[in-house]
Amino acid sequence: MKHRLQGFPESRIVLLDRQYLNPGPSQKHRNHSPDGFNWGYGGSGPAQLALAIMLALTGRADGYQDFKFKFIAGLPQDTAFDVEFDVNEVLGSDDETDALAHEAHELNLDRQSLRGGL
Repeated sequence: MKHRLQGFPESRIVLLDRQYLNPGPSQKHRNHSPDGFNWGYGGSGPAQLALAIMLALTGRADGYQDFKFKFIAGLPQDTAFDVEFDVNEVLGSDDETDALAHEAHELNLDRQSLRGGL
């Protein structure tokens, strides 16, 4: 699903899907940046923004550091931006991740059955 992200460098205000993105909830989860959000590099402000976006869109923090490096760090630092993105496209296919997790689960079950038969 496509989402819209807008950022304003003078105020460091960020809008996600045209709604103000408050840094507070993500700071309670993990406080990378007491000063709030930033973007355009790989530091603590961009980590806070990536975490806030992942929590807002998925309810989880999984993958936020990857999201920071693959998307947030590439945003223009000194000018306002207005971009669309899809979290799954940025982070890669869920199908591949699900297939690997399923394969690991199946391998673990096979090992457990072997132990039981010895």
